[in-house]
Amino acid sequence: MAFLATWQFWGILCIVLLLGEIVSPGFVLGCVAIACIPPLLMGAFWPLEMPFPLNGRISLAAFGVSALLGLIFIRPSVVKHLYGKGQRRSDVEGMIGSKALVVKEISEGQTGGGYVKVRGSQWWAFHVDGKPVPVGAEVEIVEVKGAKVMVTTVRNDD
Repeated sequence: MAFLATWQFWGILCIVLLLGEIVSPGFVLGCVAIACIPPLLMGAFWPLEMPFPLNGRISLAAFGVSALLGLIFIRPSVVKHLYGKGQRRSDVEGMIGSKALVVKEISEGQTGGGYVKVRGSQWWAFHVDGKPVPVGAEVEIVEVKGAKVMVTTVRNDD
């Protein structure tokens, strides 16, 4: 006489693995916990009683196949959904496309420039077409060249 029925073993293992997933990153234990469900259902609803060694082997095979399929197909999409496609850039390359506020007029031409405030800091700025931009205007950063940024004017369609 066994201590636990097969389906009870898989149910307890599933719960333990889900609890482990809470404290570990990467969704590996979550995939393995999900893989416990097919053998759990097989053990609970299997119409024929089989001796334990055969029942255990079938359950292990179902678990192994489910775990492998979960790790190959489910885990990558879950990880991509949780963590996004890529890291958000926070350095100067990440400023490209950001909006900035002109705090010192950007003068005409490529010699004088002006200053814009973006992400709490001021940058020396030039308009890509050499046009003047007044104080208070909103601009978009299109390029970062060393310690200066190249901007274009943002049109407000109010």
